[in-house]
Amino acid sequence: MDSANPINVYGKTKLAGEQAVTQSASDHLVIRTSWLFSGHGRNFLQIILAALREGRPVRAPKDQASVPTCCRSLAEVIWLCAPRGSESGIAHWVDAGKATRYDQAVAIREIALSIGLVTYADPIEGALTAHFKPLAARPRYSVMDASELSRRLGKKQRHWKEWLGETLDEIYLNQPVAPRRGN
Repeated sequence: MDSANPINVYGKTKLAGEQAVTQSASDHLVIRTSWLFSGHGRNFLQIILAALREGRPVRAPKDQASVPTCCRSLAEVIWLCAPRGSESGIAHWVDAGKATRYDQAVAIREIALSIGLVTYADPIEGALTAHFKPLAARPRYSVMDASELSRRLGKKQRHWKEWLGETLDEIYLNQPVAPRRGN
């Protein structure tokens, strides 16, 4: 595992939290993850999907790479780790594969169109991170390797696009049904 080298305040406070937990006398397992997405709450998937549904043009960074990870995937791993007293320390859990935010936005668009979650959407435009004038520095490459925890738990990592498809299906199935007009 590479040594931590946070480049912004958010990363430094996360590392400080990890260090406080690992220096405590209690049993612990810190699980690092990245780019979480879900059918609920505010996350990249929801932001892109809302823009597509509203017909707004979408730009996404093409110069940052990491691993989009489904919240449900992470929850399953936490559930597996909870009763196991032997799991301790710091571990990584991410889904399989890697992507840029642009790749992720393109996949959201393609799947949303294919299942009818949106009926039309302009192509996604790739842009450099500097175009977005971010308030905080972000790492250009933050792909984590979760193979060790996968091996220890006997849990295969599924590709992030599989999870994305299931999550978008779930969003589609949970949409409110429009009332029928007239009788």
